[in-house]
Amino acid sequence: MGKNSKDNKEIIYLDTIELYSSLAQIDHGLIESIQSGKKNSKEAGSSTKKSGETDAGLFKLIQGSLQLATTNTHSNLSSEQELVNITFNDYQLNRLLNKLGVGKLNNNSKQGDLTIKNGEFEIYDFSSLANLSNETFENFINLIMESADSNNEESNDFKKGLDIIKKYGQVMTDLLPETVLLKVNNSISFLKTSCLRMSNSQLQLLSGSKRKIHVLGVIENEVSNEDRKLESLFEEIGDNPGLITKFVPDFNDFLLIQSQIAQKKDKLVKPVAVYF
Repeated sequence: MGKNSKDNKEIIYLDTIELYSSLAQIDHGLIESIQSGKKNSKEAGSSTKKSGETDAGLFKLIQGSLQLATTNTHSNLSSEQELVNITFNDYQLNRLLNKLGVGKLNNNSKQGDLTIKNGEFEIYDFSSLANLSNETFENFINLIMESADSNNEESNDFKKGLDIIKKYGQVMTDLLPETVLLKVNNSISFLKTSCLRMSNSQLQLLSGSKRKIHVLGVIENEVSNEDRKLESLFEEIGDNPGLITKFVPDFNDFLLIQSQIAQKKDKLVKPVAVYF
């Protein structure tokens, strides 16, 4: 392969706001991005003005046809701009990694530091679990249980387990809306679904993969090292109502630990990019 094959990446997540914020603090990367956007916007505006001058004196029916053509031109420009932005963003990610130094980032572990976590991984998409609550899925599962000639006790145990899964997915989706969790070694990254380059169904393809994944992000916090019990969370609030605002993050820690997604002192990461 070519000289720069090590820079070839399959990027599955990229937060461009965080990317350009980091670059702006290093080498004015944000300014370059804005200048590129202004240039393309000006070209699109020029095209619109020219069309307006041409059809100003024509019959309304013809004017309508020309207006439709102008709309299509704008659509093409938008698609082209999106392609340019993706290419530009991928280049800027490599640029940021080169400037930061990947080897140095591997050793960063303090809160507020940019770091790189890499290794085997697990992805948790709670919205998929929450979607198991739809009636079609339940009818399908019931049909399978009937076909398997399961006794009542087995069928009830299965339905109870399924109900727990659905409710767990719904609670986590409510607590972490539009979020996918990525577990890599002793870190958990909170991925915004709007920055993913894969659909929910495509994410399922990564389940069980043995490839090493890389996460570039900022260490924001760590899972609480306190012993958490659900009863104690409510008791503490009863004794001290001022702890109400602290309930959600504490409850998140409790659920992540109880479901064995997280362990105490795991790093909580706000990701900039995730890639293979």
